Amino acid sequence: MKFHHLLLGAVAAIAFSATVSAADSKDVLYDGVDLEPSGNPIFTDAWTCDPAPLVVGDRLYVYTGEDIYKDGENIGLPGNYNIADWRVYSTTDMIHWRSHGVKLRPEDFPNGKKGIAWAAQCIQKGDKFYWYVTYNTPTGGQCIGVAIGDTPVGPFKPHPKPLVEDKDTPGRGWNDIDPTVLIDDDGTAWLAWGQNSYIAKLKDNMTEIDGEITDLKLQRYIEGPWLYKRNGIYYNIYAGSGGGGGETINYSTAEKPRGPWTFRGQVTGPARNSFTIHPGVVDFKGHTYLFYHNGTLNRDGQRGQSLRRSVCVDELFFNEDGTIKEVVQTQEGIAGKAAGSQAGQAGQGGQRPQGQAGQGGQGGRRRQGQGGQAGQGGQRRQGQGGQGGFGQGGQRQGAGQGGPRSSVNTVSQIQEKFPDEYKAAQALRQSDPAAYRAKMRELQQKADGAN
Repeated sequence: MKFHHLLLGAVAAIAFSATVSAADSKDVLYDGVDLEPSGNPIFTDAWTCDPAPLVVGDRLYVYTGEDIYKDGENIGLPGNYNIADWRVYSTTDMIHWRSHGVKLRPEDFPNGKKGIAWAAQCIQKGDKFYWYVTYNTPTGGQCIGVAIGDTPVGPFKPHPKPLVEDKDTPGRGWNDIDPTVLIDDDGTAWLAWGQNSYIAKLKDNMTEIDGEITDLKLQRYIEGPWLYKRNGIYYNIYAGSGGGGGETINYSTAEKPRGPWTFRGQVTGPARNSFTIHPGVVDFKGHTYLFYHNGTLNRDGQRGQSLRRSVCVDELFFNEDGTIKEVVQTQEGIAGKAAGSQAGQAGQGGQRPQGQAGQGGQGGRRRQGQGGQAGQGGQRRQGQGGQGGFGQGGQRQGAGQGGPRSSVNTVSQIQEKFPDEYKAAQALRQSDPAAYRAKMRELQQKADGAN
């Protein structure tokens, strides 16, 4: 009987969430599985790629593809990339994430070929949510289609007719991939996409192209565009060429969506352990975040790589003139930084137990589960998944994701081994703390490897 009541409750909850209007979506916590807080990568229940963030009320949603490639497979797809479906995640604080699972598949579309998905983005207009995706047809070409839902997690109903087909952009394979949509201040919706940098206006119905398609001819562009607007400036942030054997995130700016566009430079270098990288930029609760993917998540006996990617996030900052400061891809991510900032220092000679705030003073010792920074002369212990801070004379130990880790090099030893790089890192300490932490972690690992 107890099971029967639980089952009825679950069915009622599902029925309720399916009928919630978009106007009420900001107040609803939809069904899903809560994930353990993690640094980068942030989602550990699946290999995820091509992140697309969307703010709805007090909650941030991230829409991703799911990589399912297994070692040794050759299924005839370009480069063996095997994205089977699209997933949804959400958070209210960038630390605690809920996995809402798979919400859309390419075969849901009338002419979609099973198991061949590409990058996608979901946006809200009025009381509807529009999930723009790329999928393959049975004849092998790509289409850009849209599925429409009443809530951020669906259910989504595919529109029967694609917005863009191969015949609309002839002359090059893989033209019609990676859609991104920006709704301008006047309500006009713009769709950009492709391995040529296309853009077009959308009709008010959000399911058809309105007028001509323009090739923006962006510099150092490969794929994966993301349209973004800030202080009257249009940004096209994309996966591009930058040397080093993998894609980098580059960007251009313009005063109008059709341009002319001016190349501004690089946002990040190549992703760790992945040839591709894919940006998604969003403003959320007073901060701007850059979502991307790398290839560092190991799970189910398979190692992360270019065909098994994982979504990450770091904060993004702007200069006064609107240009973007280069983002350092971190392992600690937002969750690791938050844990570090919340933990304090223990007083001189004191010891602070796990979970208690405070900052370690001279000679102090501190234990914690995650994050934080050891003070002068302090020693720090942390549990799995934590990130070590760098205090003068401090020692960092613990197990990070992927297995045990123990550093035997103090900051003074790093300074002795790599004086020039240490000096360069210190110059970033006040102006760019994120870059400082990333550089110090790099030097810590470099020093450990030299032992």
